[in-house]
Order: sequence, then structure tokens, then C-alpha cells
Amino acid sequence: MTNLTATPARSARKGSKIMWLITAVLALVAIAGWISFFVGVQLKLDKPVLVAVMTVTALSMEGMMWTIAGAIGASIFETRKRIWRFLTGRGWTTE
Repeated sequence: MTNLTATPARSARKGSKIMWLITAVLALVAIAGWISFFVGVQLKLDKPVLVAVMTVTALSMEGMMWTIAGAIGASIFETRKRIWRFLTGRGWTTE
């Protein structure tokens, strides 16, 4: 006879909780980066300072995208390709 008792589902990846924690930290850095960029624009800071702030923001957002894909167990490259198709509007078909 087959055992029909439900077993709790396990996460797809062993380090999934760590990846979500890293994602949360990177999201906070990205939010802080955008806030500091807009404050810097209002204060009319020098261009090199604004470029440095936007570089940190862009890197944190890129890292956030990679860790989210890793945390949900998706292929990093396939997920990135799908995200870029969504953002650029290419490759979508209406069925």
C-alpha cells in the first residue's frame, strides 16, 4: 500500500535562505542608492560623485537580479534573457 501522507516541501536549493538575505541587503543598497542619487541631484553635487552613486546602485540591482534568479532555482542566463525581453518588449507573443 502506498503512503499518502504529505511531506513538507523542501526548498529547491540548499542556500536559498542565504540568497534571499543577500537579495534583501542588495535591495536596501539599491533603494539607498536611488535616494542618495536624487538627493545629490537636488544638492547639485559634482558629476563624478553622481556617477559613483549610480555605479553602486546599478551593481546592487544587477546582483539583486542574479540572486533572485538563483534563489528561485531558475537558470541565471535564461532568466536574464526573459527579463530583458520583457523590458524591451521583444519576443512576446499574444496567444
